[in-house]
Parts: sequence; structure tokens; C-alpha cells
Amino acid sequence: MICSRRILLLALLLLACAPVHADENPPAFDGQMMSKYLLTQIRAQREAWREDYKQRTTPEAIRAHQQQMKRQFLAAIGGLPERTPLNPQIVETIERPGFRIQKILFESQPNHHVTALLFLPDEQQFPPPYPGIIVPCGHSTEGKANEGYQKGAALAALNGMAAMVFDPIGQGERMQMVDDDGKHKFVGVHEHLMVGVGSILLGENTARFEIADGIRALDYLQSRDDIMADKLGCMGNSGGGTQTAYLMALDDRIHAAAPSCYLTHLTKLIETIGAQDAEQNIFGQLAFGMDHPDYIIMRAPRPTLICAAKQDFFDIEGTRETYQDAKGVYELFDKPEQVDIVEVDAKHGWHQPLREASVRWMAKWLLEKEIEAAEPADLRVLSEQEARVTARGQVLLLPDEVSAYELNRRTNAAQQAGRDMAWRDDAAGQLAKLRASHNVPAWKDIQLRPTWIDQQARDTGGFTERPVVLSPEEGIHLAGWLLMPEFRSRRPVVIVDYAGSSSKGRAADLADQGHPVLSIDLRGTGATQQTKQTYGAPHFGRDVQDFYAAYLLGRSYVAMRAYDVAYAAKWLRQHVGSDEAVELIAIDRAGTPALHAAAFYPEQFGRVQLIRPLKSYSAIVDSGESLDRIMESVHGALTWYDLPNLVEALGEKVELDSPVGPLD
Repeated sequence: MICSRRILLLALLLLACAPVHADENPPAFDGQMMSKYLLTQIRAQREAWREDYKQRTTPEAIRAHQQQMKRQFLAAIGGLPERTPLNPQIVETIERPGFRIQKILFESQPNHHVTALLFLPDEQQFPPPYPGIIVPCGHSTEGKANEGYQKGAALAALNGMAAMVFDPIGQGERMQMVDDDGKHKFVGVHEHLMVGVGSILLGENTARFEIADGIRALDYLQSRDDIMADKLGCMGNSGGGTQTAYLMALDDRIHAAAPSCYLTHLTKLIETIGAQDAEQNIFGQLAFGMDHPDYIIMRAPRPTLICAAKQDFFDIEGTRETYQDAKGVYELFDKPEQVDIVEVDAKHGWHQPLREASVRWMAKWLLEKEIEAAEPADLRVLSEQEARVTARGQVLLLPDEVSAYELNRRTNAAQQAGRDMAWRDDAAGQLAKLRASHNVPAWKDIQLRPTWIDQQARDTGGFTERPVVLSPEEGIHLAGWLLMPEFRSRRPVVIVDYAGSSSKGRAADLADQGHPVLSIDLRGTGATQQTKQTYGAPHFGRDVQDFYAAYLLGRSYVAMRAYDVAYAAKWLRQHVGSDEAVELIAIDRAGTPALHAAAFYPEQFGRVQLIRPLKSYSAIVDSGESLDRIMESVHGALTWYDLPNLVEALGEKVELDSPVGPLD
């Protein structure tokens, strides 16, 4: 409430004040500023994608594109874990009319178990071996026990194909943070997002866990004598459609694929519902030229069916456009019949007509025959209790089980000694690398743009104060207050506070002491704080979809906000006519971008006071759980630096006041 009043008062004051020129008005503040700013860049990448698509006019060009996309996709998720023994177990077999169900347990990574239900045809009607299909689950809490997912697998078994539906992390029996009684803390989207925060810092992605599980599920099917190793398929809906899209693009063993209720165009997605789950956003994919059609193009001309719901929140027009883009590529291979689309007039979901269409597609290309694949009205699958593979209902209750969070901890621990040594040996070189890696300009190349300053300053006795609006980039406006002492005797000071430029008491004290002070909002905070996004709240703040829009572009909020800090410092120095190093004060979650700004331009900042800053990126990974820290994360940071490395490199100029952990 206090923050809202402050923003309202600031906005009213800005609108009431006289600008520098009579014909100018202060920029209007908008909680959607960052969404609009990022969408403009996403649309530009979309046009670049379209131009590149038009240039690929031969099968040879498509083949080269396929290999390039696979390399960049895998690099963006941190590669894949090594294949280790699956140690599979058939826990139980349950008979149903026309098929049987085996409960399967295997390790996709050592002591990291996957729970699955394998639906097998009746051996009397369909002698083995069978084509094998994996069915990744969408975002259902019950995972593989979901009735619709089971029915899709059962329908395949009723028609002579084996189908295995398996739990992803965060669903079914694979919750990744549970107590001794098996009660979970996070589920589905929230678990994926939480795993994603630590994964981002390690240069990885929640998708890495899901893709690895799917690849190992294929390995398991191929290990069985009753499965045709060269007749494999994949079909899945929603989040399972995401996994299907990734797996079919990366694993050439998947001959037939049917992703459902996922594929659209990323621009359409951002324009409509915004960026979605952690694993659905691959770092920099728009920047390196990968959009949803590429998941099909990367496997062309293997048989692929797009399943879609006309009333889906995944935009149907984007889905149809993706189909047309894929169709054009398949025509280059003279195989237009091997890509198709089926639509149902319904909302999001793996509806019976889509399940039936998926199974018909699998039969056409794996059994090499046309079938009706009508789902029986009396088809009975397992209850959630019956579908349990583990005795206590959660893999984390198995002896020595390793969670996704623990796997991230181990990755970070393995990298720590190397990165600390690199910073000790060559701190100056590492700082130079830091600025280059974040793609920020040299100090001399920071170009100051027109600034709005209120001409009618308020005299408080020892100093004057006036609203100011900086515009470091086109479309970006930073609201703040400029406090000028009557007699300037000390260095200029920039104050940034994650809650916005609300530290007027602190600023006033400094101005009374003779410091010129600029208290400024960083982009997306204070007057420009995102107001409409609730996705992933409360653990991920109000900006997570904007964060992932930037992530798709290969950009970090830390770097963008650090640039705001540097821009403000350079502007203040010019405004007061000073060549002194600027003192910097950052409060709460503004500490991480402020520390980066000082590390980018160490010679330009004097004392750097960080009040209640985040202790370290490692603390996020070690905890597993964090609160509103995704905006401070940098993709791949922990592969070569942590926040204490920056503090140590900057030396005595940095003062840490009450550092906090990831849940503070």
C-alpha cells in the first residue's frame, strides 16, 4: 500500500510539474513498459526468423539448419547428462481387458528415479514385438495417473503398440521437495520454475531434466525384447507436448511424433498469454534463430502430427502458421504427407479426438497401416492409488534418492573451486570478461539521451529536490529524484532501491552533508513495476513472464538494470560537472545489478554500499528454494563466477550491510 501511494504521488507530481520546455511533458509511466519494450525486440527477431526461413530453399540448407539448431539448443540447456545404467525394475503387472499394464521404475541418472506405466497389447491378439511409444505427461498433479494420459497409452496398446506414460519431475510420484511423510512443497509449474532458478545460474534448464528422462525412457524401451527398437514414437499433451516437441527434434530414434496443445509461434505466445513454464523457454533461442516451427523442421521429413484445440490459450493462429511453415519444408523433401494437423473445437486438453488421432498417426507410421483407433466407452484405467509404482508414493522416499535440486547442488560444488581460483589468479581479466559477457558498452560509449527534469525545484533549506526522468534507451524511462545541496562539498551519490526511489530520507541526509544525490528507479521497479503478471506468484515475483521474454532473447535483467545504474551515474556526473567516482548505494534486490554495475565499470564508482544484498548465487542453488530471486539470476553465472567473486575483486570499496539468503 505504501509503495502504491508513493508511485501515485510521484506520478501526480510529475504530471503537475513544469517541464524543461513548455511544449514537453514528462514520460508517462506504465507497468507494462518492460513488456512492450521486450515485445518490440521479439517481433524484430520474428521478422529475422522469417527472412532466414525464406532463404533455406534446398534440402541441403535444411539439413545444415537442423544440425545448427540441435547444437545451439543443447548448448543452451547445458548439454545432457551422461548415460548411466538404467537399473530398471518391473514392480507389478496389472491385467485389463485387451491390454496389461506394467509398473516400471528406472534411473535416468544415478539414484534419480523415473516412475512409469507401460501399456502392452494382449499377446494373444498381438504377438510381440511391438512398436514402442513414450507419452510424456503434461502439467497434471497426478502425472502418469491422469486418466486422459493413461487412456491415450491404453488405446495404443489396444491397437497393437506399446506405450509408456511416465512422470516428469514435480508431478505424480516425482515431487522434488517432500517431507518424511511424502507431502510435497511444490508441484507442476511451481516446481519447474523453482528448479529453473538454480538451473539458470548453472547455465542449464528445467528442460534438461525432462529431456534426459525422455531419452532414457526410449533407451529403456529399446532394451526390451518385446519392443521394436527401430519403431519408436512420442505423443504428449500440453507440457507433454513441450517434451514431445523437444524430444522429436533432438532424438532421431523417434520416427513418428504427435505433440498436442503446445506448438504455436513464440511471438504469438508473448503477445497473448506471455512466456510460460521454465522448461518452455530456452535461453537465447530467438536470438539464435529457433522458434516453434523449428521443432518440426529439425526432424523433417520424419512423420509429425500437430494436434491442436481451437479454443486453446496457445494461440491457434500461431499453431496454424507453424504448420504451414513446417509443410513448406516437408514439400522441399517431397514428403508433404508426412506432416499434418488435426484440430478439435475445444479448450486446452488432450481430448478424446486428439488421443485417437495421435494413435492413428502412430499406427500409420509405426505399424504401417491405417486403423480406426476408436476409444471404447468402457475403457477402464488405473486409479491414482493403483498407479503407484513406489511403495510410499514418492521416489524421494526411496533410499539414497537424489532430487533435481541435489543434482544442481552437485554441479555447482564441482565448479566452485575452479571459478574461485580463476578469480584469485586474474581478477582484472575476469572483470573484463564479465563486462564483455554481459554485452554492456564501454563507459565512453554510454550515450546520454534527452532527460526530463522539473524546472520548479522544491527548496528544503539545505538542498533543492526535483523529479527527474532518465531515458537510457528508447522506450525505457526511469523515475527518480534529484537532490542538490546548496553547497556541494562531497562526491555525487546514486541510490537504487528495488522498491523504487523510496529512500528519500537517506537521500536527504546525504544531500544535507553536501552530496548531490540521484535516487532512481531501475527498469521494471517503482513507477514501472509490472502490474498485470501473476504467473508463478508469489515465489517468483510479478515479473517472471517479462524475465522469460528477455531470457528468450538471450538477455538478463541484471545486465539491463546494471546499465541503468551506470547510466544514472554518468548522467549525474555530467549534470553536476564532476569527474569524481560516484558513490553507489543499493538496497535489497537492487544490490545484485548494482554490484554488477560496479564490476562492469570499477574505475567509475567509489564507495559501493549494498544494504541487505543477496549473499551469493550459490546460496540459491544450495537452498533449492528461493523467494523472488529469478530477476537477479544470470544464465550460466555459476559456471565461472559468483557474487562474492565480484565483491572480492572490487576490494575495499564494497561494503556489505546485512547480506541475506535466498528466502529473505
